[in-house]
Amino acid sequence: MVSNEDIKKDLAKKRNNKSKKYCPKCGKENTSNADYCAECGSKLDVTPVQTDKTSEGWWSSRSRNEKILAGFSTCCIGIFLILLLAAFMAPEITSLNVSNDNINENITEYSIKGVSEANATVNITCSQLNITNVKAQVDKDGNFVYKIKIPQEITDIKVKVSAIAPGKTENSEEIAIQRPTTELYLDDVPTISEKNKSVTIAGSTDPNANVTVNSKALNITDVKIKADSEGKFSYKIEVPQTVDSAKIQISVKVLGKKQKSDSISITRIISEPESSTSESNTTSSESTESSSDSSGSGSYVGSVNSNKFHYLYCASAKMIHSENTIYFGSRKEALDAGYVPCKRCNP
Repeated sequence: MVSNEDIKKDLAKKRNNKSKKYCPKCGKENTSNADYCAECGSKLDVTPVQTDKTSEGWWSSRSRNEKILAGFSTCCIGIFLILLLAAFMAPEITSLNVSNDNINENITEYSIKGVSEANATVNITCSQLNITNVKAQVDKDGNFVYKIKIPQEITDIKVKVSAIAPGKTENSEEIAIQRPTTELYLDDVPTISEKNKSVTIAGSTDPNANVTVNSKALNITDVKIKADSEGKFSYKIEVPQTVDSAKIQISVKVLGKKQKSDSISITRIISEPESSTSESNTTSSESTESSSDSSGSGSYVGSVNSNKFHYLYCASAKMIHSENTIYFGSRKEALDAGYVPCKRCNP
């Protein structure tokens, strides 16, 4: 007797032949128009037999890379559909618009204004003023106003405004409220000669403002002075002769305004060494003679690549290359040539 395994093997060999029908039970070959097996009487399968490659299925016939690409594409499409569904099902955000204005030095009460939705709950929070989720009154049009007290000594604050309507998600905005900055104008940078032991700094600010002076080089720490009723101030600073330069920091502050700071630098000017009368006359004579000598020397020196002239002993003068050096017998000669005095040695 023929076993089922033998029948299946025989059937597999004959699948490519589409002109005949084979009994799925006994494997008997029948004519293509037969409906029942001539051997056992079983009903014949009328579905055309597929080739081996087709019978494997679409997925089984794909290569490894094709399967990976197909799986990745399916995941991306799935994630996109999930996000799209979540966005579609997510509740709307509560509308909120808050106005933001700065305040001057005299205002101590500030109105937080804005517009949300008529049935929304609006909360105000400001840690600097110890305000936490205080409700603001909202009218039928969604407008709201909430007044807060701001002491004059507070110059910068941040306020959070949040709004939430039934069935919608919360919306919030943070606004920054600032006061103006104290004015500060410093006079021209002072210079000091080798014989001076002090220098006076001066400037202008808001009337009666507090002025603080600091200088690490001069051992000055938080020296307090006060501007007059017109905002003018000045301060005399002792400068040891051992100090050639120093940076001075000036800060000003008035009630109701933010602090402002600026700095100036002072430089000690070293004058040309004095000489005897005879030496002076000799030098003057030599300078006069050399003023007409293009390759000679003079009392002042400049560079063909710069518009500044210097004393011969100036550190800037010593940095000029010899091929670029030009000499002047007098200050007037340098000025007439279009040169300006060096700020370092101030000839």
